[in-house]
Amino acid sequence: MGEEPWRVTLTGAPALDNLRDLKRMDADDIEKVIGMSLTPLPLLVTFHPVTLEPGDTFRQISEILGALDQINAPLIFTVPNADAGHEIILEAMQSFVHRHPRSRFIANLGMQLYFSLMGHAAAMVGNSSSGIIEAASFHLPVVNVGSRQRGDFMIEMWWMSTARAQ
Repeated sequence: MGEEPWRVTLTGAPALDNLRDLKRMDADDIEKVIGMSLTPLPLLVTFHPVTLEPGDTFRQISEILGALDQINAPLIFTVPNADAGHEIILEAMQSFVHRHPRSRFIANLGMQLYFSLMGHAAAMVGNSSSGIIEAASFHLPVVNVGSRQRGDFMIEMWWMSTARAQ
């Protein structure tokens, strides 16, 4: 882009600095807080509204929950962010959890519990940027669903680095 090379600095995501300094909870403490065993390892489900597709929210969460209904694994759901459409997702998740004893809906994980769970989950399912940015620090597989992260700089950079490696 025309910048002198000495002015360009290669850096990572500043949010990852939190992971280095955060004391993570062990499995026993996590189990006490969430009220379920971490054996077998659960899937961490983090799905947010896609603001550019407001008419598709119900269909999107229905498809995800339909797929999760076919999986015999413990599920831990996080609260969707407050973007328009979050009520639809919230209601669908809570209804699913009510019908499935192998799942939990945690209203407020907080940073320590959320990152600790990322270290004790089998995989993450959803469309959260944490599946792109932080999950790799835990070697956590991620199923990124839908288009919410399309065009995100981090995804573009991840894709470019992955494509080059192959």
